[in-house]
Amino acid sequence: MKKLLCLLMLFCISFVAAQEIYVLNSNSRTLSHIDIDDFSVNNAFAQIGMYGNQVILHEDKLFVVNSGDDDVQVIDTITGATLDRILLENSSNPYKILIHNDFAYVTCWMTGKLAKIDLNNTQNIEYLMLGTAPQGLARRGDMMYVTITNYSYPTYGIGEIKVVNLNTFTIDETLIVPTNPNDLIIDDRGYVHVICSGDYGTIFSQVSIFDSESLENIHTIELPEVSFFSTIQFSPDNLVFVGNALGLGFLVYDMENFGLVNDQSSFLFAGGESLLYDDNYLYVLKPGNYVSPADFSIYSHSYDLMHETNLGIGSNSMTYKGTPVSVKDIVLPDLHNIKAYPNPFNPETTISFTLSVASNIRVDIYNTKGQRVKSLQNAHLPAGEHKIAWNGSDEDGHQVASGIYFYHIKTDDYSAVKKMMLMK
Repeated sequence: MKKLLCLLMLFCISFVAAQEIYVLNSNSRTLSHIDIDDFSVNNAFAQIGMYGNQVILHEDKLFVVNSGDDDVQVIDTITGATLDRILLENSSNPYKILIHNDFAYVTCWMTGKLAKIDLNNTQNIEYLMLGTAPQGLARRGDMMYVTITNYSYPTYGIGEIKVVNLNTFTIDETLIVPTNPNDLIIDDRGYVHVICSGDYGTIFSQVSIFDSESLENIHTIELPEVSFFSTIQFSPDNLVFVGNALGLGFLVYDMENFGLVNDQSSFLFAGGESLLYDDNYLYVLKPGNYVSPADFSIYSHSYDLMHETNLGIGSNSMTYKGTPVSVKDIVLPDLHNIKAYPNPFNPETTISFTLSVASNIRVDIYNTKGQRVKSLQNAHLPAGEHKIAWNGSDEDGHQVASGIYFYHIKTDDYSAVKKMMLMK
């Protein structure tokens, strides 16, 4: 079964997208280029400035924030050549970047400002004063949410989120959050998830979740008192990964109910700091000790290690580019909208899917060894939405153990394999 899954993954990648990933090696002052089709790596794809802090992709150009040089470096994705160096204020220590509507927005850690760069005329730069030590930023519509750590050596002040109206480039609201908000993401419901790292001493990490429209607090997740987290990323199956736990790896929680999926006894991807994913793989960046080469690892969605390679030194950010094949070569499947909810689940989950046309369909549950645990459906079904419940039992009616399971859905012309987790 595992071999079948791997072959399906490789088939999808080869015929649907040519995946390329760029990794910023801050201490090596280089960009690595990784071609996922053949796993080839060029660790000297481009030269970058001093203390590179983030790399993002926008319209086939790479934008690198160089904190030490107080600039944003624009790099060609094909040749690795530098196309522009956008200079910011002296000693501004640019930190994070976000691009929207031909403007680049950059947090300036030392000066406490948000820079707005006109990408059609990069000499045109506006600044907005935010507060002490701004860091992460995220956008929903015309509103931007920026973390303010209020760090002034040696203490952290009150954590804040500044809500910036991009139409007027002014601050609309200020929200109070737990100590040392580092980074943030926004889900499809408009909920903002903020990772607050604590003070690296007595105040431990938390995730603060609030509604981007009402600005009301939705939930606060208290993370285990074992380390301090500063990165937050989405992953498949409605999960959120918080990482950079001083080398321990990732803690994971459910985006829907905010429950922790694992704990300090079962960190995922030891050493992991950053994570990307597509329909086939998870890509995990493990910086190491910042004086030796970092590790770039590729996992299946069932967390099986597929490939790993060494990069440069001090790797701290990555971005990716997918190049779809021609639209005429893409055939839409007769089976779509596939999901299991809740996931993780206990004691029951519902597998739902939509058929574009009437078809014979089979739904089976497999364990991680590739053994079929339960056959849920084997019938001819009409077009439309269908839901099938699984109560966690095998063919003999016995309850299965906690862990990862796969649901395999097959029609006359198409099949899909997805992961779910039973937690007791």
